[in-house]
Amino acid sequence: MKDALLVYQTDSQGNIFNIGDYIQSLAAAQFLKGGITYINRDHLNLYEGEDVKLIMNGWFMHNPQNWPPSDKIHPLFVSFHLNVVAYSMLNDKGISYFKKYEPIGCRDIQTMQTLQEHGIKSYFSGCLTLTLGLTYKTSNRENKNIYFTDIYVKSEKRFFRLVTLILKRIWKIQIILWLTRKRTQSITLINILRTISFYDVYSKLFTDDVLLNAIYIKHEINDDFDGEISKFRYAKKILDDYANAKFVVTSRIHCALPCIALETPVLYIDNVKGQIDSECRLNGLKQLFHCLTYRNNVLHCDLTTNKIGMNFLFENKKDYMVLKEYLIKNVKHLCKNSINILE
Repeated sequence: MKDALLVYQTDSQGNIFNIGDYIQSLAAAQFLKGGITYINRDHLNLYEGEDVKLIMNGWFMHNPQNWPPSDKIHPLFVSFHLNVVAYSMLNDKGISYFKKYEPIGCRDIQTMQTLQEHGIKSYFSGCLTLTLGLTYKTSNRENKNIYFTDIYVKSEKRFFRLVTLILKRIWKIQIILWLTRKRTQSITLINILRTISFYDVYSKLFTDDVLLNAIYIKHEINDDFDGEISKFRYAKKILDDYANAKFVVTSRIHCALPCIALETPVLYIDNVKGQIDSECRLNGLKQLFHCLTYRNNVLHCDLTTNKIGMNFLFENKKDYMVLKEYLIKNVKHLCKNSINILE
């Protein structure tokens, strides 16, 4: 039986996709044989090829009406996340499908509890990206770049508060303009105002050297790629960049979790939006991170009360090790003879 790997559709609103999804698939690819069949996560019900094995890890799903998958797909449920917006998957037909393949390995505790409430055997597995060190960790870390990945800051919309911010930071206009170019590649009024809000928050925790020298990237990007292989290659490049970083600051769990696996120091920005479909993903995972937490529009770091500079040194928590070793043992048991499909 051949192996299959999840790929993903772009956002119907703007041709945008999340490279973090492909990073999750790279984690699964470590355990697969050659000759991979790609299957779109949101159209698993349409698959009509030969029977395949598919590691069913990650976020499910944008089109819950397309659940359950085709009978041609033989799933391995590990690191599975059922988002609150997709609970319609738990109808009679969906529950029967889960029961057929239980126990279900769940990426977060809330997914585990939800399945158990529906009589489905499940357990907390953690995220498969915690195993990425098997393939992408480097022993010759360059330690030269700092990455700010999808850094969240609330845009100030109150007029008088915005005017106050502008007057407060006007003497830093050269820094603001430089940061605007780095963060957005476009000097527009709205981008300058957003950068002022960003600088007002982050300059209280990070030195100007860090903010000016950091590399700013996003995981949600335009789909300008030539097919799935090129997306996987870009995801691999992102992992290589993280593996060689001095440290990373992010509000993306699929930047933070891979960094932990790669032993790259990472600071996770916690509770930036408070939306239930975002917060439900973190139960069981958040304690793996060193966190930056917003309180009264000020960022606080659980590692230091001082400003973080270019020479700031820290190590990640080791809590993930038990999850990582269990994931490797469990998935290898079911998917033998592993090779990396990109090699």
